[in-house]
Amino acid sequence: MSGAFPYMGPGDFALVEDTRRPGHPIVAAACFWRHRWSFAGIEFGVGRPENVATDPAYRNRGLVRAIFAMHHARSAAEGHLMQAITGIPYFYRQFGYEYVLDLGGYRITYLPLIPNKNEGEEEPYTVRLATLDDLPMIQELYDRGRSNSLVWHEAPAAYWRHRIEFWHDPAISDQDPQTVPLNTRYLTIVHQGYGPCGFIGLAAKRWGSDLEIYHLEVTSQVDLATALPPLLRLLRGVGETTPNVR
Repeated sequence: MSGAFPYMGPGDFALVEDTRRPGHPIVAAACFWRHRWSFAGIEFGVGRPENVATDPAYRNRGLVRAIFAMHHARSAAEGHLMQAITGIPYFYRQFGYEYVLDLGGYRITYLPLIPNKNEGEEEPYTVRLATLDDLPMIQELYDRGRSNSLVWHEAPAAYWRHRIEFWHDPAISDQDPQTVPLNTRYLTIVHQGYGPCGFIGLAAKRWGSDLEIYHLEVTSQVDLATALPPLLRLLRGVGETTPNVR
């Protein structure tokens, strides 16, 4: 509602009220996000419904269908070439969505497989919360990955700025991470000799035993194969202090 989020503003909430009940409670809602994607370097607009929810007592009444019709009409009016959504498997097919793109992938590293450092050896890297000074490096490293995908999310500087500033807000940093709505936080990798040299995007809370790592990018001066063991040790420590919400 503050207007700080780069993909939507205060006027992009669709709500359904029950006007028959006192106080007109909200019984269904969804947000409308605007993305810029590219296909083989050609940019286009994408509409994205997000945070879709219905009061269980009001399900199966077509409320989400009506909200999606509003979203799709707004998206078309703004010239978007498509709408995209992530969420419950198969559920959104009833609203015209089909599977088109893989939603990422993953590898699992089990903690016993992470090598311990040698006795007396100093760790070459540390990690800290990313700051706005790191933004040019982060955006450059992110954009470097576009050659790996025909379809690319053109994340603007405002996106990275929002993600970085969010975790430095005292109103957020003093909260229990389990209650914070934004899950992804960004850490800067710092080498003892040459300073900031990469970033890690990871979950601020764990669902179960896993710590999810969404991004890990390093500059060209870092040999990733050599850097991975100490970075995994750092992430193991981060995971041990990351709250579990299950």
